[in-house]
Amino acid sequence: MCGVAGTVGLDDRALTAVDAMCRQMHARGPDDNGVEVLDGAVLGSTRLSIIDPSPSGHQPMLDPDRGTALVYNGMLYNFRELRQELSALGELFRSDCDTEVVLRAYGRWGERCVERFRGMFAFAIWDNRKRRLFLARDRLGIKPLYYAETPFGLVFASQVKALLAGGLVDKRLSASALETYLAFGAVSEPQTAIDGVSALSAGHTAVFENGALSTSRYWHPMPEPHDDGDRDEAHVLHELLADSVNEHMVSDAPLGVFLSGGLDSSLLAALAAQSTPHVRTVSVEFDQPESAENRYARMVAERIGSDHVTVPLSAAELIATLPRAFDAMDQPSFDGINTYIVSRAAAQTGLKVAISGLGADELFDGYGYFRRVALLERARKLPRPLLRTLPAVGRLLPLRPDKLAYWSRSRTYPGGAYGLLRTLFLPPDVKSLTRANGSLTPASPSLFYPAADLYGQITALDLGHYTRNVLLRDTDAMSMANSLEVRVPYLDHRLVEHALRLPSHVKGHRKQLLAQAADGLLPDKILTRPKHGFLVPFERWLRQELVAEVEATLAAPPAALDDVIDAGAARRVWADYRDGRGTWLRPWSLYALAKWTESLP
Repeated sequence: MCGVAGTVGLDDRALTAVDAMCRQMHARGPDDNGVEVLDGAVLGSTRLSIIDPSPSGHQPMLDPDRGTALVYNGMLYNFRELRQELSALGELFRSDCDTEVVLRAYGRWGERCVERFRGMFAFAIWDNRKRRLFLARDRLGIKPLYYAETPFGLVFASQVKALLAGGLVDKRLSASALETYLAFGAVSEPQTAIDGVSALSAGHTAVFENGALSTSRYWHPMPEPHDDGDRDEAHVLHELLADSVNEHMVSDAPLGVFLSGGLDSSLLAALAAQSTPHVRTVSVEFDQPESAENRYARMVAERIGSDHVTVPLSAAELIATLPRAFDAMDQPSFDGINTYIVSRAAAQTGLKVAISGLGADELFDGYGYFRRVALLERARKLPRPLLRTLPAVGRLLPLRPDKLAYWSRSRTYPGGAYGLLRTLFLPPDVKSLTRANGSLTPASPSLFYPAADLYGQITALDLGHYTRNVLLRDTDAMSMANSLEVRVPYLDHRLVEHALRLPSHVKGHRKQLLAQAADGLLPDKILTRPKHGFLVPFERWLRQELVAEVEATLAAPPAALDDVIDAGAARRVWADYRDGRGTWLRPWSLYALAKWTESLP
């Protein structure tokens, strides 16, 4: 796992800029670094050595026979099979790492090489003979890649903050992007919080040639429902997931599994224990009642026989962690702090690679959105007099009263009922908080992937929106800030395609199919316990330990926010919360935005 950076077509500032970007990303790759000045481009890399940690995996990696150079961030889980295939075609290898497989695959198959890759990746290849830069990002957007077009050429990096550190991109916040942040708690790709900086979309490649950038999409999952017949779908899912976990366990560095004691991580840990003897599992134990979950993690660890490590954390340690977590935050997020805490704990135990249960909730309705969206969509079609009574029966849905009232008045919302459930600030609130036009068009969730039925549509929306913009982005930034590679077996693209094809009656409600796939592997208490997220006591902090800090920050936000956020409206959000109106998420999101802005290089 690495950080990558580069420039094409820029002046003599390019080398200094790429070197500065790599220094900004040192934590992403503390084991090695390199900058290569090429004819027309400068490429840079910082390396976290996972596969073949020897110097033969150094980047940028060159293919002098073809005149190409590669900087690569990721992990190909099928690199050994691809290496055998390429060797049979006459390709010669000098290392045992997957980086060289990417370089040789491009040399042999060209830009369509990405269609053969199974894994997470973001990379850039400079072809000196064609004077062309090729960029690629994995299908689900697990690994990030950002770029900016300047009057002089293209600049790219693994982090937005790295682009700013290079000095070639203006530190100007994007008003429209921050509207999406307020609406959904994270900036919606391909926008970023910095004006003029874009994310290469998941499942896309790009070519920069003759001063112009063109992008194309290479992954088009086809989720047509299959005839399940008499198939044991729980067994099929079990086999697919076991195969994914087995592939994700390949590592030449210390590897373990995040274990919270919930179904998602417990199933991965059980399958990992079948794949590798003495697998290490790691959990965090908070010294506060809100987070007393470790009895379940210990129960699972004892059942599967893992080498279990519990990292204790006090409330004081959690508070002390916040400044480092905000520094690690690459784009503003209302989430991510918990990921920083768990990643830091895993790294402290000596791990360089961790397996995460991220993605299971989105694929198998862990949030219970299927029934809630279906009910809201049906209610939207009621006659208006009946619809006005919807807020009165709001207890039937775990939904904020202001959302129900808005839904009953407008009958619509960007992204439909799903968008309403996911929203943080409603459109009128966004309009009052921003100095822009208040349009939510850029933030509207859309079906990034096609879907067969309502269940599939919700899954597709989560994958293309919340998973990509919040969970994966935060996981990458927060884990790599701790020099830790996090892998997500549930988001293996073959498993995702399979889940998208399954009809709703097969998947069931609230991860029923996943629980059936885990039957016999885990204690019954794990299979039947209700969902319980990884808790950090934010609400208590806003009432107690952080009251003065948050109030002072929102009273005098960073000057960089002056052009995009109405400080008076932000203070009113805080006052409403202190008076018992509204959820803690809204003032927290504004506080997180301010702290992220303060952390910009």
